[in-house]
Amino acid sequence: MNISRKNSLNLIALFVFVSAYKILASSECIPNEIIVKLKTPSTIPILEDPYATQRSNKSIKKLVSQEFTYTAINPYSSDLILIKGEKVENFLESLNNNPNVEYAEPHYIKKLHNISFQRKDLPNDPKFYLQWGLENQTNRFDINYLEGSSLSKRNIDENPVIIAIIDSKFSINHTDLKDQLWINEEEIPNNGIDDDLNGYVDDIHGYDFVNLSPDVIGEDIHGTHVAGISIAKNKNNNGISGVFPEAKFIALACGIGIDELSSVAINRAKNYIANLKLRGYNIVVVNASYGGNIFSQNEYDGIKELSDLGVLFCTASGNEGINLEIEDDLNSNGILDSGEDINGNGLLDVSYPNNYDIPNIISVSAINSNGELAYFANYGKTKVDIAAPGEMIYSTINLATENVNEKIKLDNDQEISFQYIEYSGSIPDNGINGQIVECGLGNPNEFSNLVTNNIALIQRGVLTFENKVANAMNAGAVAVIIYNNSNNENNVSRNWTLSNQNNSTWIPSISISQIDGNYIKSQLPTFATIYPETQIINEENSYGYLSGTSMATPMVSGAIAFAAYNFPDETMLERKNRILDNVTKLNNLEDKILSGGILNL
Repeated sequence: MNISRKNSLNLIALFVFVSAYKILASSECIPNEIIVKLKTPSTIPILEDPYATQRSNKSIKKLVSQEFTYTAINPYSSDLILIKGEKVENFLESLNNNPNVEYAEPHYIKKLHNISFQRKDLPNDPKFYLQWGLENQTNRFDINYLEGSSLSKRNIDENPVIIAIIDSKFSINHTDLKDQLWINEEEIPNNGIDDDLNGYVDDIHGYDFVNLSPDVIGEDIHGTHVAGISIAKNKNNNGISGVFPEAKFIALACGIGIDELSSVAINRAKNYIANLKLRGYNIVVVNASYGGNIFSQNEYDGIKELSDLGVLFCTASGNEGINLEIEDDLNSNGILDSGEDINGNGLLDVSYPNNYDIPNIISVSAINSNGELAYFANYGKTKVDIAAPGEMIYSTINLATENVNEKIKLDNDQEISFQYIEYSGSIPDNGINGQIVECGLGNPNEFSNLVTNNIALIQRGVLTFENKVANAMNAGAVAVIIYNNSNNENNVSRNWTLSNQNNSTWIPSISISQIDGNYIKSQLPTFATIYPETQIINEENSYGYLSGTSMATPMVSGAIAFAAYNFPDETMLERKNRILDNVTKLNNLEDKILSGGILNL
């Protein structure tokens, strides 16, 4: 549903007056955008009739001189709207005093809770031994993955357990993730139609709620790393294992930049999850490896709706290394006002969504491989529920690509660069294979039967390039290599052209230097492959280390899915208690974490 109107006066009936309002830093919210929750959808016509109650108020007309647009945030409701316009934040206080408005707040930015990255090479063998959080070879500070898995039931449910991951972007073609994707069974792929009538077109595996696109792939690696920790495919002779590989995940992309998420996109994602849950999909937990230090009523309401539907919400405690027990943001305005710095550290000792008091939240801190609270991890006896491995965690990252330049590769592994002759036929992505056959200057009588289905090597001179290639085609060649007849290397391919009238029928035709041509002749007979310029996916480098409470959180999300799989009849709170009541107790966490321990699968 789109209710956009590009007329500043359309908002006058809500913007009754302008008063002072403390504007947040641009790093905390998206400038010139606010979220407004109307008490009932029926109040929207007030926006559409600016003169209904304010026809004679000239001062208001003067104040609202900018152009604004407003749009419904979610497809099925018109009570939650996003308003955009220059300095629209100035109207926040007046909107919050309007009797038709439930609340108005900035469009907050959420930060992803990871802190470091290091790429590692990976052969095709499994790298389970690098996953100390699942199986710690040095000591027992892990989640007892092997022990827990051995006790799991073996039959696979027809209605799989699903983890919804709200994050940045996802490499859904990754070897360890592509078979783990949830599938929207009511949507037909790539037909450009909203088949399931949920407001989102072609949402087969999830959605990008920032760009409103089914394409969830992007450069940010955070979401890919988080997904791998929870559900990476195991026993496939490749890479790693997730905590619970039998689960599926929904890719909910909300990234607006490196390590930043849009709160409007997050709201759409939560609304999307609620809709799927009502449709019968077995979503048991949302992974939320992000946070901020500002209370948001909009965020709170979305999590509460999921709680009412029986979906757990797994949150990262944050990476400031602070005690969340004593909240110093007393008025919940996201600003450290005078007299509020109770701990004297100059920081807002609060983290949302971690600190919301909602029954479905499980808040997660992080430990290192020695069983110690990670140096960056936030904690709090009543504010953080559980700890899990979160420092130097090895998981999936975006597929690495390797650029391969145009080249001829001979049997002896020698590689020779080339240039296309203008209007040449294209070379397929997997290249052209064949024996190289010398064919002189390319006269018809210089082609032997050997050139059929092979590659013709021809010297420049006498005939036009068009005649040389046409003769090679008539002899059955699949490609032509023409080498220069002088040592002027700058002349290779300069003004070397074929007729564009035959553009669609020319076979691949390339040029090389005189030196390279003579070298190939010296190696005959030889076979070769001609490769185009392309990118090759390098799966061996598509794993790496990240640290943060972001990495600890999907450990717990995976465990929740594991519990739901083995105990499907439990209620949401019974499942939450199962996780928290069966931790591995650690003395150093007793006064810092509610459960006093770490996750125990």
